[in-house]
Amino acid sequence: MRVDIPPSYPWGVYLEEGGGPYDEPPRGKGIHVRRLGELEAEIMDRLWAWQRPATVREIVDDINRGRRVAYTTVMTVADILHRKDWLRREKAGRAWLYEPVRSREEYTAGLMRDALGDSQDRPAALLRFVEVISDEDMAALDAALRATRGGQPEDPGRRPRGRWRVNHHALVPLGLLLVAGFLVPWLVVRARWAQQVPRLALAVWAACGAVFTAAAALLPAQLVLPGESSHRLTDMVLTLRLPAPEQLFALEGRERLALVIALGVVALPVTAFLRRLARARRVRVRHAGVLRLVGRYDPGLRATVLDDDRPAVYCLPGRSRRVVVSSGAVDTLTPAQLGAALAHERAHIAGRHHLLVAATEAFAAVFPHLPLARYGGTSVPLLLEMAADDRALRRCTRDALATALYALASGRAPRSAFAAGGPSAALRMRRILTPYSAGHPVLRGLFTVASAALAMAPLVVACCSFPG
Repeated sequence: MRVDIPPSYPWGVYLEEGGGPYDEPPRGKGIHVRRLGELEAEIMDRLWAWQRPATVREIVDDINRGRRVAYTTVMTVADILHRKDWLRREKAGRAWLYEPVRSREEYTAGLMRDALGDSQDRPAALLRFVEVISDEDMAALDAALRATRGGQPEDPGRRPRGRWRVNHHALVPLGLLLVAGFLVPWLVVRARWAQQVPRLALAVWAACGAVFTAAAALLPAQLVLPGESSHRLTDMVLTLRLPAPEQLFALEGRERLALVIALGVVALPVTAFLRRLARARRVRVRHAGVLRLVGRYDPGLRATVLDDDRPAVYCLPGRSRRVVVSSGAVDTLTPAQLGAALAHERAHIAGRHHLLVAATEAFAAVFPHLPLARYGGTSVPLLLEMAADDRALRRCTRDALATALYALASGRAPRSAFAAGGPSAALRMRRILTPYSAGHPVLRGLFTVASAALAMAPLVVACCSFPG
């Protein structure tokens, strides 16, 4: 059997028989707050938002902006809400003015109390609720408890003393920083497979730079974000999902601040990279202008020949790309050796190696003391030369390329250009003439990367094991 409670009891709550007196809400079972229906909720939401009495015509006109609804339907539902003591009304001419009897907060509190009353283990339900709410909600709850018990309420926007919690979602970007900035560079710079498969090693260095930059942007953002937003960001990172444009435009408060901080961190290496590219391009354009004046194009070599007794072969990458050969190199090298040197330089141009050089220099300028920047600054240029050697060997013999490197070792090239010789020629000659063929270098490289990624597993598991 069910009996109605007097209208003074909030929101049409009903008690089962034997539930308790009317003037004190009973604890445990027997509490039932009827959730508003769809149209009831639309009517109440507008009256709560307007904070003034309104006629049925005003409510209908506002609802019809989103969907069509009949005037008589809204009038009937408003009358039902009035009879259930959810609305009060007053005559204004020929129309009725409706306004809420109680606030939205009272209705929400009734629903929360109803859900808690249905639980078989109220302390456990309360504990789980406290675990998943944000820090701001925790502070507001603490302030409400203090005010209810007669204490001084605290500022809801401030964390309560003694309840500060480290955002465990920061573990993922922190782990990525350590793995990409310290662990992987330390492993790769000591690995023999890196020189056997330079293209794979270059991919690892590039991936480490990108991951470190992303993690450096995510870490301060995670520390700024509230718990729920931080959890959503972690899910996007782990699932590699980019936010939709409407989600970015809907950001506000601390979420917008986190986005600004993250973009500011990413802007540092990106700006340095663009500046390096622009500076190198200006140098190459000036040098190309000089070559047009003092050099001559040889269609047989498909290169610009520069009158100089010192043997040198180098290339200018980018938009003004060209291969330059000194007259000393043409006289010293055999046709096979000269073809090997030219193939080496064209490999630099085809692979756009100047972009990796600029990125490495920019990264070292922004993070000068980071192992990733220090080790990468010396390893990447050497690996680029080895990658160009490997591509040139598709068109020439090992002896021809090694002999060409020996003859061009003392040659000089302008800055922002790739030279076939240079200080690394001796190491590359030994690599070309005595290739190390034992083992599986690609598998070793992939195993190194997988081992580093496995080090992230405990942090990911720890992060995903806690809600919020």
